[in-house]
Amino acid sequence: MARSARAPALAVLLGTMCLGSTAFAGLSPLDCSTPSDPVAEVVCGDEELEKMHQELMMQYNTAAATKFEDKQDDLRLNYGSLDEELLFCTTGKRPKECLRRIYITQTASLEVFNGTAELDAVRQFLCGPKNQEEEFLRVEFMKTTPRTAVIQWRDELVTTFLISSKRKTGADILKLPWEATHLTPGDAGAREHYRSWHVEFWDYDQVAYILWEKEDFRCRHHSTLEGDDLGALVPIEK
Repeated sequence: MARSARAPALAVLLGTMCLGSTAFAGLSPLDCSTPSDPVAEVVCGDEELEKMHQELMMQYNTAAATKFEDKQDDLRLNYGSLDEELLFCTTGKRPKECLRRIYITQTASLEVFNGTAELDAVRQFLCGPKNQEEEFLRVEFMKTTPRTAVIQWRDELVTTFLISSKRKTGADILKLPWEATHLTPGDAGAREHYRSWHVEFWDYDQVAYILWEKEDFRCRHHSTLEGDDLGALVPIEK
């Protein structure tokens, strides 16, 4: 199954940066004994950021240790420019805020990538434009910080982040800069709202809406599995 490129464009949505490179630069360890690079100069001395870098490093090293070729390709495509993204943060007006957002989102995303995130629930929908054939949409809700929803749609998997909720509070919700909030007018009433760089998903319980690369679709609820029922998940049938 194809995986959507996370790409540095995700950072634009999160109010951080815009980079186009997918070169496999990876993620470098943080050396605070000689903080000579711009990232170390900002991070070292800030206990919270130092811990966040180490947590991201741990998840990245776990991913890099995979022996599966397709997973290695996904890692290069989706996380190959982490060093560049962190470096870009140091050029902005709020480098710590930018770095913090990169650390928390990519740590959560790598937890999903590594299969270490705990599955909370699966919701399945049938989606499509009016009077056209519906397509299967599957959403896996993961217990990460911030909370993530992995959307399976059109033979792609996309990790999205919770940005507003009627049920969740605190660290479950990704705090976006005010510049990004105007992108989602009219979502009041959704019990949960998730977003990535090219996908948005609104869950209204029995119905949902997905914005996929500037196309929007209405979805009708098919089934929800939680707790012990997650082991009984079977392919959807129309």
